[in-house]
Amino acid sequence: ADLQQQSTIRILRDRAGLSQSDVATELAVSEAYLSRVERGLRTPSVPVLHRLLGILKASDDERLAVMAEVSSRSAA
Repeated sequence: ADLQQQSTIRILRDRAGLSQSDVATELAVSEAYLSRVERGLRTPSVPVLHRLLGILKASDDERLAVMAEVSSRSAA
């Protein structure tokens, strides 16, 4: 993962003022898993990603940006 560019998920989480712990608890996943998703090391399932974007109150454009990031990651 490119360390200079924060993932859109991380940016949205920061904007929402939520910690990894807050979001992980809400999603019922571990903080370690969420951290790996944010760093591009894990690709979440569609249901988890959908719930995550809801928790982060992502706009349609932001949802598309995250989907593009995640799908490019899976193809790599």
